[in-house]
Order: sequence, then structure tokens, then C-alpha cells
Amino acid sequence: MLLTFQIVAAGELDLNELIRQHAQASQTQPSEQAAVLVSFSIPTVSLRVLARQAGELGIRMVLRGLVDDSVTVTAAQIFAIDPDQLAIWEIDPRLYEQFDINAVPTLVIWNADDKLIAQGEVSLDYALDFLEQQKTPLAAYAAQLRSRLVDAR
Repeated sequence: MLLTFQIVAAGELDLNELIRQHAQASQTQPSEQAAVLVSFSIPTVSLRVLARQAGELGIRMVLRGLVDDSVTVTAAQIFAIDPDQLAIWEIDPRLYEQFDINAVPTLVIWNADDKLIAQGEVSLDYALDFLEQQKTPLAAYAAQLRSRLVDAR
């Protein structure tokens, strides 16, 4: 299941818009991708920082599943963390399985051939700095993202 959240005024979901956005996004998958895998067990202050930085970079915030099996409850929690809708929020347990993620927050950068993973409660600029120092071709993408984050300030 992949579910993308966009909270509209008064905390309501526009499901037709979500479907349209998902269809559009799936047609334009870049060769390199990035996501921040999170849960609501992460302190609110840290989630807000991650949401702001992820929004600046266009990186998705990905939850493993729904809170209390409810779209409404999950959307309300997202809205409480990210009331200005800075980030794109998704539910996609497949990413957790694909990258064998059991701890959050985790920043994952990947392409068809490789992946870079940074786990721990740190800012995205710190995680990207760490990934930028790795000896893989994806390190250049981490550097590109980090420079965009610095330029946004």
C-alpha cells in the first residue's frame, strides 16, 4: 500500500487530488531517490525539523503504516507535526522491507544499483554530510541534496 497525504484546510483529505498526485509522481521517477522513514515515536521537535528539511528538498517522509488503522487519525497526527504541509507524507511499508529498516528516523538514498542509509535522530544536513563522505556514486547525489539544503537557508 502506498498512500500520500496532503492535508487540506480544516484537516480534511482530498482523495481525488491524492490519486492524481500519486499517478503523476509515479510517471516521473528520478534515477536517484531519497526518503526519510519515520514514525510518530520520534519526538515532535525532531519530526518538525525533519519535515521542514524534507520539504525544502522535496524528500518524502514515509511512515510504515496507519496510526490505529485510521486514515483520519494518521492525517491528524501529520497535521499536528506539519501544519504548514512542508513535506510530502506517505505510507509505504514496502520501503521498510526493501531496505530492511527497523529503526527510525532513517534517511535512504537509492538508485537501481545502490543505496546509502543513515540512521539516527539527526538533522538531514548532518545525515547528508555523513552520506556524502561514503565511497559510492550516490555520495554525489547526497552532496547535491546537502548543497540545496544549505542554499535554502
